[in-house]
Amino acid sequence: MLKPLKTFGNVATSIAQLNPCATITVGVSLSASEAIMKRKEREDDVKELFSKVLNGIDGSHATSTGLCRIVRYTKNKSYWLRLFESARKNTDAVIKEYNAALDEQMQMFRDQHAVETTTSLVYRIAEDINLNDMEYAKGVSLNTSKKLKTGFKGTRDVEQIMWLSGMAGKGKSAIAHTVANWATTIGCLGSCFCSDQTREANRLQEKMFATIARDLADHDPLVRQALADVIRVSAELRHTSDIRRQWLELVLGLICAASNVVRAPVVVLIDALNESGGREIREEILRVLSGRQDRFSPPSTELPSNVRILVTSRPLQDIKDALEEASHIRRLSLHDIPLDDSARDIGNYIVHKLRYPSITFDDIRFQSLAQNADRVFEWARLACWYIKIDSLPGLDVNGRFDSIIAGTSTTGIQLLDNMYERVLEGIMPKSVRQDTIPLFRSVMGQIISLSEPLPVVALAEMRKRYLCESTIPVEPTTKSLSALLTGTPEGQIPVRSLHASFYDFLIDKDRGGIFYVETTEA
Repeated sequence: MLKPLKTFGNVATSIAQLNPCATITVGVSLSASEAIMKRKEREDDVKELFSKVLNGIDGSHATSTGLCRIVRYTKNKSYWLRLFESARKNTDAVIKEYNAALDEQMQMFRDQHAVETTTSLVYRIAEDINLNDMEYAKGVSLNTSKKLKTGFKGTRDVEQIMWLSGMAGKGKSAIAHTVANWATTIGCLGSCFCSDQTREANRLQEKMFATIARDLADHDPLVRQALADVIRVSAELRHTSDIRRQWLELVLGLICAASNVVRAPVVVLIDALNESGGREIREEILRVLSGRQDRFSPPSTELPSNVRILVTSRPLQDIKDALEEASHIRRLSLHDIPLDDSARDIGNYIVHKLRYPSITFDDIRFQSLAQNADRVFEWARLACWYIKIDSLPGLDVNGRFDSIIAGTSTTGIQLLDNMYERVLEGIMPKSVRQDTIPLFRSVMGQIISLSEPLPVVALAEMRKRYLCESTIPVEPTTKSLSALLTGTPEGQIPVRSLHASFYDFLIDKDRGGIFYVETTEA
């Protein structure tokens, strides 16, 4: 649009030089043309000024925040005085002054933002240094699988601790880990502590509440900062084995402080409490959960209303005595669930697991398996494995089904023991049992006796140090027990029992029978 004005200016100047009489007329025309050109340049400068202001606001992520920060950083700065004085200058100069001033202040804003970011990073590193030396139990967190979602209202008119009890294999851990998965999905899982009797020598139970505190700190920045402050003041808390002090200072005090600021829901899970050590070791943990100062005082709780704790365990007598009478604890026993409901759940699981073209069971057979499971999910899992496995000699799918049904005249623990015996008999047939049993006992004795589970490679390397055992391979045994153990030769997954009741079966001479494993010799 302005190109013709530029051409006109060049031509008019040449005419004025050739014809002096036209100088006045040409001068007026040139002045008008230059005024138009100047106005365009001024508009471009104003657009640039507005663009800088908008970019500055956008860079600070919020209009009000951006303006406030710019004003704060330019407060009492001398350029405001310079700009005020320059108001007497021509408009072009004022616009240029504003452009330069904004450039200067936006650079100062970026520099200050970098300083604030660096300061936050340094503080986070300081928190990490402060917490890294704090003792906690590694490898006790979330695993995987089912449902339990109602009752989370964030009010004080409901129990804040739920104790889910049941015998071995009933599905307690499956429920707990499903709740943990659900809580993770919606962002409210504070901690998931899973006790493990195979790691009892590490005294993980002494680090239970310290571990939960670390998990809560990773979940909530407010708790993290509060925990770092507490550890900074009382450095001995990093290593204390005082369970009550861990609870009061590292857990309860921190979540109460955080809840005063943000009352977001927090779920904490303690799975397999019965595996957290002997009766004496559990006593202090139970006293904390029950809210009793001692065994004779009435139970109470000081948990914030936005916190829920799910505890799972077998119904051991000391746990029942501690948790049953507390008003803030709701007890749910899997044994109290109607048999029809359990059978339906297990039936759905069995149908899903046995959905293979080679298996043509009718509904009656599926229902028979579900009824014979006696609410024991671990039995149902192993029954499905036994029916599906093609490598077992002598029996087809129907024969394996018939043998399972024929061996389910018992219930409870005996039912599960019979299934372990049946699975091991299938893995070690009579024809080779005399040769394989010693290998099995040697490898399983090594695995059970370890204070910390190790992968297959490490187990094999360890055996090389003992001449009498160095020729016994680990991998073939663990591979044949894939239905009962975790861990693969290729990876670094520690080898451990899929269910704690398998170890209970093996180390009990009366229950284990020919598969009994003497751990003291290992």
